[in-house]
Amino acid sequence: MVERAPGGAGTGLSTLTKRVLTALVLVAVAGAALFLVPTPGGAVFFSAVLLVGLWEWSGFLTPPRVHWRIALCLSALAVAVAAYPGLSFADVAIVRSFLIVGVLWWAGLGIWLTKTEKSITPAFVVVAAWLCLVPAWVSLLVLLAAESGALLLLWLVAMVAAADIGAYFTGRSLGRHKLAPRLSPGKTVEGLMGGLVCAAVIGAAGAALLGKSPALFALLAPLIAMVSVVGDLTVSAFKRHAGLKDTGWLLPGHGGVMDRVDSLVAAAPLFVVLLGSVDTSPL
Repeated sequence: MVERAPGGAGTGLSTLTKRVLTALVLVAVAGAALFLVPTPGGAVFFSAVLLVGLWEWSGFLTPPRVHWRIALCLSALAVAVAAYPGLSFADVAIVRSFLIVGVLWWAGLGIWLTKTEKSITPAFVVVAAWLCLVPAWVSLLVLLAAESGALLLLWLVAMVAAADIGAYFTGRSLGRHKLAPRLSPGKTVEGLMGGLVCAAVIGAAGAALLGKSPALFALLAPLIAMVSVVGDLTVSAFKRHAGLKDTGWLLPGHGGVMDRVDSLVAAAPLFVVLLGSVDTSPL
């Protein structure tokens, strides 16, 4: 969600060109993982994406010592492995309770963002990694195991993307009031409103296509979009604290994996809870 001006002439591909080409490759690879690979294989692929994001998250530790980063990744993996056997996907209450913890955590981060002048400690970075990425991983497994799981995940991505794109263009044309100038100077209140409207439209359209209530999801989609903005701003806060421009370098023109999935990671637990698709069988 970071906008950059295109590079100048004579510097090779412009940033915009790199962003577009990378996005096309990402869409092709993710689409293949969703629709061409059997569900377990797709789950492994997307879990690997989150694992890369976890490594990038470990870069928020300061000073960025390698053994600290390895320890954070191993601890988060241990939390996920320890949690998985207890997540009986046939037991709605267990999975829903686990995901609600993630939803409440992101709600708390929305409040925390107003006080980011307070120091971010290494312990906070570690706990944030557990509570931001592990619930997102569980949400991913739930969605992919559900009936029409690939379409449900695609719907979620479309709502988050609509919020992002709508905010960008509305903010550029109508933006006057800064939303979070210390964390993301380009975001405006007007852009946020435009993004919420776009998310509502996609939420209603997706609901109609998937046989759900368009009116209900026109109301729920802006909530999902709001949480996605919290995810974006949270990663921006951690990057600012760590003195990073991007979370990584893996995606040319975009930065790191977390630069692309920060909003999705935040929105996924709420989406699954609202959708009520937790009554699926295990992978």
